[in-house]
Amino acid sequence: MLYPGYPKILLFISLIERIGYTMKLKNNSGIRESNPAKELLDETLIDRAICECIQEDDFEGVNEVIGIYLEALKKTNDSEL
Repeated sequence: MLYPGYPKILLFISLIERIGYTMKLKNNSGIRESNPAKELLDETLIDRAICECIQEDDFEGVNEVIGIYLEALKKTNDSEL
């Protein structure tokens, strides 16, 4: 479900997942493979993001980070069924 303010990167990731796009990387490209779902479910990363938002008095950001985490958790649980 999309809502206003949905981060553009998650829209991009969602689009890539839907079309099943894959990319081969050259060994010397300096680009590493990434697993966005794993990174979005990394509790340490989420904790850091929430703490940074609180330090910056960005409580809307806290809500956004929590929402992104819960959405990733929901998608992971749905895919396991």
